[in-house]
Amino acid sequence: MDRILKLIYDNILPRKHRNEEILLNGVHPAVISYIKKFSNDVYEGKKSIPQLCDEIQSFNEDSSWSCFFRHANFIGYYRTHFMQENIIKINEIKDDDAIYLYPIEVATTLNDFYLDHRLKIEDTIYNYHFIDTLDPVILNHLRTGKVKLVLNVIHDPIDNPSPLIKIENYLSLHGIDPSNCIVISGNNYQDYYKINPNAKLKITSGFVVLGQPAADMEKYPKTGSLGYICDMVRESDLDNTKIRPKKFLCFNRNMRPHRNVLAYLAVKHNLLKDSIFSFVVPSGDNNNPDYTNIRGDVFHLLEDTPDEDVCKEVIKYMPLELDTHHLEKNQKNGFATNNNNKEWYIDTYFHITSETSFNGDSRYPFFSEKTFHPIVNLQPFIFVGNPFSLKQLQDFGFKTFHPYIDETYDQIVESKERFKLIEKEIEKLASMTPQELHDLYYLLSDRVIYNQNLLRTFINYYPFQTALDDIKKFYSN
Repeated sequence: MDRILKLIYDNILPRKHRNEEILLNGVHPAVISYIKKFSNDVYEGKKSIPQLCDEIQSFNEDSSWSCFFRHANFIGYYRTHFMQENIIKINEIKDDDAIYLYPIEVATTLNDFYLDHRLKIEDTIYNYHFIDTLDPVILNHLRTGKVKLVLNVIHDPIDNPSPLIKIENYLSLHGIDPSNCIVISGNNYQDYYKINPNAKLKITSGFVVLGQPAADMEKYPKTGSLGYICDMVRESDLDNTKIRPKKFLCFNRNMRPHRNVLAYLAVKHNLLKDSIFSFVVPSGDNNNPDYTNIRGDVFHLLEDTPDEDVCKEVIKYMPLELDTHHLEKNQKNGFATNNNNKEWYIDTYFHITSETSFNGDSRYPFFSEKTFHPIVNLQPFIFVGNPFSLKQLQDFGFKTFHPYIDETYDQIVESKERFKLIEKEIEKLASMTPQELHDLYYLLSDRVIYNQNLLRTFINYYPFQTALDDIKKFYSN
C-alpha cells in the first residue's frame, strides 16, 4: 500500500487573504513567542516573518540561531506538489498508517544539529541545543518512532561520515533511535554504510537546483539581489563576427581548497590578464588570505612542490571581487541564485565551473547553481567538482564537450591526478589565440544552445520526489 506522508509543524499561523504561515521547526521557543506577539500583524499582512526575523537578528551578533529557519526548500516544494491537508499540527497526529515526518530545514551544515547555540531576544540570553527546541509531545513521538525526523540539507553535499556519526550519537544520547531519522543530501553519499556497517541513519538525496535556474530564465531580465539588472545570454546574442576580449570566466566565493588551487593556476598560467575571475571570501582567520592555506592546498591537490613565488602572488589578488565591493564582509555569503551579469558571459568564451565540492573520496556528484550558470548563458565549461559529475549531467540529457575538451578527468577518483588533467585542459585552452578560441566556441555553439533549451524543460522538476519515494521504502513495513 502506498502510505501517505504527512508533515508536522509546531506552529502554523493564519493569514487573512493567503495560505497559512508555517513557522519552521527547530528554532528556540523564545523565537516562536516573539513572532506570536505580532500574530495579528502577520494575519493582517502588516508584518512578515522575514521582517520579524530581522528584528530578532538585530539582538544577535551572528545568525546561528536561525540555522534551521533561513529557507524552506522541503516545505516549499511539498506545498506546491501535494495536498495542503497533509501538512498538520502536532495535535493532528492520529493512530493511522500515515508516515509522519518532522522536517528540519538545515540552512547551513549538519554540524549545527549537534552543536551549541546561543540566542538573544531583547535582554534575555538563551544557551541551548537542538533537543531544547522540541515540543515534549514531538520528542516522545520521535522516541517511539511514530514520527520520523527529516534533516533536509539538499543544498549541500556530504563528503565524509563524521557529521553523520555525530548525529547518530546525538540522537541515541537523547533516546531517539537513529533509524527514525532521514538525511536528505545534495549527493547520494552511500559510502557511509561501507565505513559504518552498523549505521542506522537513513540517507537519501536529490538535485535541488535543476528547476531553479530554469525558473530564473523565465524571469530575466530582472533586478538581482546585488542591485543590478540581471539577464541571460540568448541565441540571438551570439555574433560570429565579433572576437570576445576574454578567455575564461570563473566564480569563486568561499575559498575552499580546490578554489585556492584554481587561484594558483590563474596566477601560474597568467590567466588574470585576459579572463574574469573572482575570489571573494579567502580562507583563513578573519577571512584574510593565508599563504599557508594556499601552499598546503596546492601541495595536497595539485603538485608535490608548490611554486613559492606563485603562492605569494596569489595572496596579492585576494579578495578579488566583481560585484560585491559594496557589501559588508559578513554579507558576502549566500547570494541569490539569479544574480547574473550577462556582459561577463558575452565577453568570455569558456567557463571554469568551480563547484562546492571537489572530493576524491566521494564518487557522488553534487550540483549547485554554479553548475548551471554556463548552461543558462551558452558557455562550454570545464568542471571542477566531484568525479562522475559530467556523467550525471549526460544522464540528465545535457551534452558536454569531449573530445574538444578532454573530459577523461571526470572518471578519475584520485583528486591530484584529476586536477592535473583539469590543469592540462585549462592550459591548452589558455594557449589558444583569440581567433582559435572563437572558432572552437562556435564549433560547440550547437551544444550550448541545445543545453540551454534542455534546461528550460526542467522548470517543473521536483527535486524531492526521489527522497519521498525512498522514505516510503524505508518505512514500508
